[in-house]
Amino acid sequence: MKATHFHLLIILTATLMSCDMGKKTYSRYEIVNNSGYTVVLRSFSRESSGEEKTIIIHPSHSWESEKFTSSEPEGGLIYPDYFLEGDSIRVEFNNEKVLTFIGTYSERNILYEENYELIIKDDQNTLRQFILSDLDYEAAEVIGG
Repeated sequence: MKATHFHLLIILTATLMSCDMGKKTYSRYEIVNNSGYTVVLRSFSRESSGEEKTIIIHPSHSWESEKFTSSEPEGGLIYPDYFLEGDSIRVEFNNEKVLTFIGTYSERNILYEENYELIIKDDQNTLRQFILSDLDYEAAEVIGG
């Protein structure tokens, strides 16, 4: 009987130690432009058939989403398409070349959280970062071409 109580005490202690005791954690998305070209992100909603949001990121600059609570129960993971405000996106480089992403997964699709690097800033803040590079520019199609 004492062994059972002892095991229950160990399990209860481990459970309480693993809880964050109400500590809130926060996150945000960042898109960094290391392509060497001015980038224009144009998000679209296939449902409304219209442009929803335009973001301009100059070379060596970045765009950050608003901070959101990523801990439970008040928060949770919010996906990039929420902040980009669309289910498809055009990534235009200097109005010369373009990448287009829709709701299907691909390795460099900017709409998918899995393609963002998770960076732990401190015990309460994380950053999910996507870097546009010269490789993205090279993979883009010529506009009107």
